[in-house]
Amino acid sequence: MPHLLGAPLSISFSDLSSYLAELNLVTILLRLFLATVCAGVLGIERQRKSRPAGLRTHIIVCLGSALVMMISQFLSDQGVTTDAARLGAQVISGIGFLGAGTIILTGRHGKPHVTGLTTAASLWTSACMGLAIGCGFYAGALATCLFVLFAATTLNRIDKHFYAKTPVIDLQLEIKEAADLAAICAHLEGCGAEIKDLQLQKRSEYGEVHVYAAIELRLQSAKEKPALIVGLSALPEIVGIEEI
Repeated sequence: MPHLLGAPLSISFSDLSSYLAELNLVTILLRLFLATVCAGVLGIERQRKSRPAGLRTHIIVCLGSALVMMISQFLSDQGVTTDAARLGAQVISGIGFLGAGTIILTGRHGKPHVTGLTTAASLWTSACMGLAIGCGFYAGALATCLFVLFAATTLNRIDKHFYAKTPVIDLQLEIKEAADLAAICAHLEGCGAEIKDLQLQKRSEYGEVHVYAAIELRLQSAKEKPALIVGLSALPEIVGIEEI
């Protein structure tokens, strides 16, 4: 193997690829740097949306995954008989506990809606990028980073665009008493809203009983959503309202 750092002008692409596949001080630092950059790009996108797993969490997960794969390569280089993919497989399955934590923590007051799935998927992918970088698969990690960033940003705008066009809306209402639901339904019907689904729940929170109603509505037009929410907020029977 030629001394690549000492003769940069004579380096061929195959020589460079072989060098980057080796495990030495330069490639170790390069892999950890790439893990920080790739995970940081995804982490910043999540941080901007105030998600529980942001910049630091994504970077730490990716760095740990990269280290695991470098440990596998190091053991193999030392002649230790081991399955190099076994440690990586444990990372992929074990990272699920972090993803589950982001889903649980984003639920507020036990309300029956699921959020945090994108963050959980982003964390899992960050771990996979770390594994790719750790074993020297730089192109795959960089390409994955770009595609995930595209999915999390551009596709999110597309989702919001289509949602803004649909006349369906899901609302979480906190009402004073279960009996007040009849007046609320009458108000909705008077606004021309069709009730597609209705669920009523009572929960004890901090020693007090709270009544929640999850309602799925179909409006005549998507443009009616803001006016409908404002009208519901003015009703004395409603304590709080949230679109879910």
